[in-house]
Amino acid sequence: MAAVFGDLFQLLDRDATGRSQYSINNELLANKVFGIGPDQANDFPVFLPSNLTIIGTVNTNDQNVFVMDTAFKRRFLWKYVSTNIDLAHFTNNAKIEIATNYSIDWAVFYQSLNHFIVADLGLAEDKQIGPYFINFQDEGKVDENGQPVLVNRKQATELVRDKLLQYLWEDVAKVAQNTFVDKKLFDDQKISCFADLYDKFGHEQVFSKEFVDELGIKVAKVKKEADFEHAEN
Repeated sequence: MAAVFGDLFQLLDRDATGRSQYSINNELLANKVFGIGPDQANDFPVFLPSNLTIIGTVNTNDQNVFVMDTAFKRRFLWKYVSTNIDLAHFTNNAKIEIATNYSIDWAVFYQSLNHFIVADLGLAEDKQIGPYFINFQDEGKVDENGQPVLVNRKQATELVRDKLLQYLWEDVAKVAQNTFVDKKLFDDQKISCFADLYDKFGHEQVFSKEFVDELGIKVAKVKKEADFEHAEN
């Protein structure tokens, strides 16, 4: 991190007022900020003022959070944003077809997948995916209420095939296989290579029985919650 930030790395430490706790003497920065020459640089220390806030985001799915320099991480407050969403207000919930005559909401699919990755395959949370891992909006179109118009089921299924399957094959299924867990994400009786998975997805059931059962549990739970909310209203 110090190689990226250079002298600015030292400025990330703030005092009680929010100003850099340790200023730096840097001729180049002093010249740019204060417009002075190199002989005056030491008289114009550079610091981050209290009204400058640095906000950044990082996706744990990119798998770069855990190897970040601790010296860098401790200079920031870290707020965790869950992958769980409020289904009632989720606008990226396209229908996908994981097998012939087996369609399912994206929200149900990705949340079941996330649970399976951690609870059944025993992998870390950074292998999970977020609700917007795939954007199903149809070229920025909106309806009369200003809500996004989503692609149709066939297009949504193709997006999952082209954007998600290789990640699941390389970074989830293979990694889980190397940890010698009993459960599998894909049906190894049908799927022996990525080409099989790619060609059969959307037409044949490519997922393992354990994961299909997980989907069934999630579908039933969502339906029960929806029926309960409808009864209350």
